Amino acid sequence: MKTLRLKIIAALVMFSLNAVQAQWFTEPLNIMDTMSGPNYNLTFQNGIWQFYSGVNTGTLAYNGNVLGPTLIMNEGDSVHITVTNTTSEVTSTHWHGFHVPANVDGTHYNAIQPGETWTPSFKIMNKAATYWYHPHLYGTTNRHVSKGASGMIIVRDEEEATKDLPRTYGVDDFPLVIQSKIINPNNGQIVLTGPFDSTMTVNGVVKPYLEVPAQPVRFRMLNGASRRNFMIGLSDDRNYHQIATDGSLTPEPREMNRVFLGNGERSEIVVDFTGQEDSTYYLMCYGTELGAFVPGGATGGGGMGANPYDSADYAIMRIDVVEATNNPVPFDPNQTLTTIEPWDENDADTTRQIVFSGGLGEPFIFGDTVFLHNVINQVVPLGNIEIWELVNTTFLTHPFHVHDVQFQILDIDDGPVPIAEQGLKDVVNVPAFGSARIMMQFLDFFNPDTAYMYHCHNLAHEDEGMMAQFVVVDTTSSVVTNIQESDRQVAVYPNPADVFVQLQGVSGDGQFILRDMLGRVVLVKQVNGNSEPRISVSDIVDGVYSYSLELINEPDVLGKLVIRHPR
Repeated sequence: MKTLRLKIIAALVMFSLNAVQAQWFTEPLNIMDTMSGPNYNLTFQNGIWQFYSGVNTGTLAYNGNVLGPTLIMNEGDSVHITVTNTTSEVTSTHWHGFHVPANVDGTHYNAIQPGETWTPSFKIMNKAATYWYHPHLYGTTNRHVSKGASGMIIVRDEEEATKDLPRTYGVDDFPLVIQSKIINPNNGQIVLTGPFDSTMTVNGVVKPYLEVPAQPVRFRMLNGASRRNFMIGLSDDRNYHQIATDGSLTPEPREMNRVFLGNGERSEIVVDFTGQEDSTYYLMCYGTELGAFVPGGATGGGGMGANPYDSADYAIMRIDVVEATNNPVPFDPNQTLTTIEPWDENDADTTRQIVFSGGLGEPFIFGDTVFLHNVINQVVPLGNIEIWELVNTTFLTHPFHVHDVQFQILDIDDGPVPIAEQGLKDVVNVPAFGSARIMMQFLDFFNPDTAYMYHCHNLAHEDEGMMAQFVVVDTTSSVVTNIQESDRQVAVYPNPADVFVQLQGVSGDGQFILRDMLGRVVLVKQVNGNSEPRISVSDIVDGVYSYSLELINEPDVLGKLVIRHPR
């Protein structure tokens, strides 16, 4: 009897879904405005948006009511950005996929208070590809992104400019921010918890239509959803060509008919509609192909009392083919796009293992602890080439994202990497009860005081504590701190430290005080100028600390110290 009731409920759900489908694909795709540099002005603000006709939904966005402008940047440019927070909430803005200094990465280190403006500047060091920006304040990322705050970044470079690729924004080159949302049916407001993320949007529009010219067309696809994964194809099951991954063009166009998009991932494809004027197709999610233990896949039960989109095939956007433009790009599927040298595992300086744990009523975490602001989980020497072994002991696939660098995937579950995942990446999907290995090099930027993040890009998991920190440090020299109001210098080394720190250049008597990031004193040590004091830190927990060297009749010496014990 229970099984019969479930079948009846499922049938009613699908009937309702089909009844509503007649109302879909009536709104044109929202093509976000663009903004070009070197100066970019963003405003994080409250808005109102109608996902459903006649229903006002409160949103958060950049420069409007949903999402934000597409930022167009060029490799090698120096950009200057202002982000003004006009809301009553603290936020931040992260440049996802960008290789930038840690102090402008846009995490909780760069919190923007209500009414304040943040003004980062940096050089664009990434290759041509599609990136994105979004809030990244621990504990509120999911809420802010779900309510509409994110936007695309297109990086162009000289190499990409020489290729036969569609690149006229909004004409033959389209941004597609694919998201699912949970909307309360009673008040029309976005909520964060629950299995029914059944409002499917592209660029903030529920099931839109898009007119494309009868020629090669470029789709820049971003999975901007909080938790759902997508298996993207076309309704006629045609082949298309992938031309870019997260962090660069592919070496050559890759012919395929499916692209898997985990949370935060991007993929660019070219679909050739030549000669197909007046035809209609659909951009599809083939959820039946996602498999088990993947959000959006078989974990949902195929509609049996759960989300009807779980483990289902469904249309995301209608595509209407119209007349070609006057000068279509003659896309060559056999052209060379870029060169990516594969990493040699023998070149690795360090191999680290990161274990995914939790679930079954407990938060998903790395290792045995949730994210802590004052704990540095990894210390990476500048220039290091590293392999990170990602071991997933949980029952769910997790999209793992590393800030600062683009990496290459060496293997997944000890097997070959799917062709669509080969290339420069900043997100890797680590299978349930499985593993993946990634390889990367940490160049250019080091800062013992400010960390980069690595985390699960399932935003609920991230906010619940599945995030950790690493600092990149220059180990070739000790950290030298300038003394306030004095020409003297005092060296506090090694930094990072594990057993002790040595003080060099102390010229008088006084004390060395170590404080945690909440200002609490964790160590006080008397020092004198007749020796080079050595201070034990073996009992201090891993983390970032501030120190003050307070000497009699001398200005104080202030600085930061990273403590990291071997595991």
